[in-house]
Amino acid sequence: MKRRIPDIIYQTMNSQPLPPSIAESYTTLAHTIRDNGPILDITNSDSLLSELFRIPVRRAIHDDLHWHAISWWLAENYEFLLLNHIQHMDASLPKDPFFALKSKALTAVADQIEPFFAPLLARLRSEPAISEDVFASALLTLLWGNKADLSMSSGVVEGKSLLHTSSSNLILIDHSKEAWSFLQSHDVREISVFADNSGLEMLCDFLFITLLLSAFPHCSVHYVVKASPVFVSDVTLDDIQPGLDVLRRSRDASLRWMLDCLEGAMQSGRLDVKASVFLCSALPGWEMPSSMRGFLAKQDLVITKGDANYRRLAGDLHWEYDVELKRVLHYFPCSLLMLRTLKSNVLMGVSKELQEKARERDANWDCSGQNGIIQLYSCCFSVFLKHEKGGSMKDRKEWD
Repeated sequence: MKRRIPDIIYQTMNSQPLPPSIAESYTTLAHTIRDNGPILDITNSDSLLSELFRIPVRRAIHDDLHWHAISWWLAENYEFLLLNHIQHMDASLPKDPFFALKSKALTAVADQIEPFFAPLLARLRSEPAISEDVFASALLTLLWGNKADLSMSSGVVEGKSLLHTSSSNLILIDHSKEAWSFLQSHDVREISVFADNSGLEMLCDFLFITLLLSAFPHCSVHYVVKASPVFVSDVTLDDIQPGLDVLRRSRDASLRWMLDCLEGAMQSGRLDVKASVFLCSALPGWEMPSSMRGFLAKQDLVITKGDANYRRLAGDLHWEYDVELKRVLHYFPCSLLMLRTLKSNVLMGVSKELQEKARERDANWDCSGQNGIIQLYSCCFSVFLKHEKGGSMKDRKEWD
C-alpha cells in the first residue's frame, strides 16, 4: 500500500502526456494512499460499478478508516475506480488510463510470439484430433503467460524474459489430466474463459481458445473480460482488436491461420466476448449477481486465470492452504478450472506436504510469481443447473 500502489499510479501518470490538473490529481491520490490519508467517496448511482463500491466505501468512511486500515481487496479495486475517475475528467484523454502501458506490452512481444507459439500451432494444424499432450502443452502456455502482469511490476513492461519461462517443476498442482478426462467424458457445448492480463497473456488466451474451437467443434466459447480498466493490464473489450491486429500483421502462416479460426468463430457465433462489471468490483465470488450466476450455470466448464480471479473465487480470505476446494467453491454453479501463478498468499487445496516442498525451494513460494497451479473443481450440480436454468445470454456483451 505504501509502495506498489503509489508506484502504479506514478507509472500510469508518466506513461501519457497529461494536463497539469490531471497530473496533480494523480499525484494527490498516490500521496494520499502512501501516507494513509482519508478515503475519497466518488461513488454514485451513475454506473453499476460505482454503485457496487458505494456501501463498502461509505462504511469505511463512517468508521473513520483510512487507506491502510481497509481490506487490501477493497483498497486495490477501489484505487482503480479512482484512477478511471481522474482519467475521465478530461475527455481528450484515452478512456483507458493504462492504454499506453498495454500498447507497449503488446508491442514488446508482437515480434517474438511466432517461435513461442509455433510448435503448438504446428500440431494443431497437422493433427486431426487434439491429443491429451497437446491440451496439456496449451494449458502450460496459458499458465506461464499469466506471469505477464503489469500490476505486479508496477507498470514496468517485461517482454522477452516471459517468453522463455516455463518449467513443469514449478507447478505445485497439475490437474491437466483430470481436466482432459473431464472434457472427454462430457458433451461439451459451452466453455467460458475468464481473461486476466492483456499483452502476451491475451495472445496465449487466443491460442488456447483456438485449440478449444478445434478440439470441440460443437462447442461455443465465451471470452469474459473486465468491463472497466483495472489492475493495469487486465483485458477489456477495447483490448481485443489490438491483439487480433498483432496476428493480422504477422507474416507467419500459423499465426494467420489462428486469426482466421478466431474471426471465423466470431462470425459464426461460436466465439463471443463478454464484459463483466462484477469482476471489476471488490465483492467475493459468492456475491455474484443472479444474471451472472444464471449464465455460468449453463457452462460445461469455466476456465479462470490469474491472481485476481482466484482471489475473488476465494473471497480474498486467508483460508488454510490445504482447505478442500469444495468447502470454498460450493457456491459456484458449474465446474471450474483455475490457472494461476502464485502472486499473493490466498490459496486453496494445497496439501501441507506440497507446501513444505515448495517452501524448501523458495521461502516466498506462495507470492513470488514463480510457482503455478492448475486446479480442477468438478461441480456435481453443474449438469442439473445447466438444464434447470432457462433463457439465454448469448447475445449479451455485458451483464451486471
